[in-house]
Amino acid sequence: MINPIYKHILYFIVVNFYLLNSSIAQNFGFDIINNRKKIEIPFEIYNNLIVVPVFFEQTIPMKFIVDSGVRHIILTEKTYGDLLELKYSRKISIRGAGDKQDVEAYVASNVSLNLPGVVGRGLTLLTLEEDYLNLRGYLGAEVHGIIGYDLFSRFIVKVDYVNKIMTLYEHSKFKPPKRYTSLPLQIHNGKPYIETNMTLEDDLKFVSSTLIDTGASHALQIEANGNSDITPPKKHLKSQLGIGLGGEITGSLGRIPALSVAGFNFKNIICSFPDTSSYDLQEEIPNRHGTLGGEVLSRFFLIFDYFNNQLYLKKNNAYSRAFHYNKSGLTVAVEYASLHKFRITKIRAGSAAEQAGIKTGDIILKINGFDGNELDLNKVNQFFVRRDGATLRFLLDRNGEILKKKIQLKSLI
Repeated sequence: MINPIYKHILYFIVVNFYLLNSSIAQNFGFDIINNRKKIEIPFEIYNNLIVVPVFFEQTIPMKFIVDSGVRHIILTEKTYGDLLELKYSRKISIRGAGDKQDVEAYVASNVSLNLPGVVGRGLTLLTLEEDYLNLRGYLGAEVHGIIGYDLFSRFIVKVDYVNKIMTLYEHSKFKPPKRYTSLPLQIHNGKPYIETNMTLEDDLKFVSSTLIDTGASHALQIEANGNSDITPPKKHLKSQLGIGLGGEITGSLGRIPALSVAGFNFKNIICSFPDTSSYDLQEEIPNRHGTLGGEVLSRFFLIFDYFNNQLYLKKNNAYSRAFHYNKSGLTVAVEYASLHKFRITKIRAGSAAEQAGIKTGDIILKINGFDGNELDLNKVNQFFVRRDGATLRFLLDRNGEILKKKIQLKSLI
């Protein structure tokens, strides 16, 4: 499980789409090389997010998140665009999830961007003016951008979280798989939605149009979206749920009794309830009340078929694992200069960490005897989701003062 601050990386981009739908973008796109009917692309997983290698102008290596919840290719920092010598046609404002104002981005057209075995030409790309998301810090890995609809609309996309393989099929060569469950997929504004059934406290049941978001780390997010009956459970934690393009996403964290997806049933699932002040769904599909993220999606083999409006699901060996959350109350990010230097960036009020006297800005030198150089951010966060009663012993650096702190994990939801 993962830390709440990047529990989901959500991007709701509201721009003037005519700026991006140029004739160049329509005439070109992605193609599998050598006329092959499919290609397998290995990927890495960070906090349930799929990260693939990409190459600009065929030579410059980078890494991008594959995100079914975004409409356009995004480069997360203008510094990268300057290094790539991108030529921008205009500057635009982007409205993103979070509690701040719109952010600025630049539009570049006729961009070449390749994946292993796949060539992309004449693509349109958005470059953020600043590194608003700090993906490197909160994922603990070098990640430079996000790609979504351009892949899902061009290929049938299979995601194998177990073997960490993404397979792209030419849709004319694809045959629906056996032993998979299929369900209707609705594409709205470039994003995929399915119908799910949810049960809240007091046996409140409702049906939701639910976004399938491979770029979100969380299990499930429930948005009231005008329904006053949809509220967090009585037993919940106020928390920072994530970071969007527009800044911090705040809300509550709790468990709901049940979630059903095409006959697949989950119980006692961890759920985020964002505050409406930091999460705006005005441009989204009617009756949307949910977002399924990687903590649920990674329990399946997935096949996205935008051409026939179908999603295919099959359980993998992670299907039955329990849903956990960060019991420590700590949010940790890596320092810019080192992927093994872990700084505490936020502490949840009332948490075990706060009670132990740990403070924002402290640097973790050791956890339970493991030196920082032996750890990565994923391993650090795994300590925080251990069983109730587990003890964590920290060696901390607070402005040059070396401190020892101890906390005992306890679930509060």
